[in-house]
Amino acid sequence: MRLLPDFDVQYARHPQGKLATLYCWPWHAGRTLLIGDAAHAIVPFHGQGLNCGFEDCVALARLLAEGADLVQTCIRFERERRPNTDAIAAMALENYEEMRAHVLAPDFVRRKQLAAELELRFPDRFIARYAMVMFHPEIPYAEAQRRGALQEAVLDALLAGNSEPLRLLDDAGL
Repeated sequence: MRLLPDFDVQYARHPQGKLATLYCWPWHAGRTLLIGDAAHAIVPFHGQGLNCGFEDCVALARLLAEGADLVQTCIRFERERRPNTDAIAAMALENYEEMRAHVLAPDFVRRKQLAAELELRFPDRFIARYAMVMFHPEIPYAEAQRRGALQEAVLDALLAGNSEPLRLLDDAGL
């Protein structure tokens, strides 16, 4: 506190901002296009906001290189990116909820241990959703969300004593 003798004044002058998820649509109007946080800002609880914006840049550059009409390129960009930006927005909120409430739940450690064991035994079929998002850029956010939901169902079944939950992964082609 001796380094900030006017802490109360400083705190009052610089209030905390609010964390929010931005849902806006459409992202384009004529030849103008919003990308990154301008189009789809997300809460930071998965640490993917900047990565998602970079993915927008890569996707837009690829589409522009195809040489199509700019307005059609914007429309294609929105259609291609929206499922993934919606998915990471939802997963960031879910990750916050998990960190806020579920880490203290009695079965949380057991669930995470079981997920880690499945990942060790079936590395080509079971990758924890967090790992898919954080360490597998080749897996789009929407796919990580879809696979994560299936894997949660597998974990639920195993924790409930069902001996054949991997059939869910078979049925999903994983």
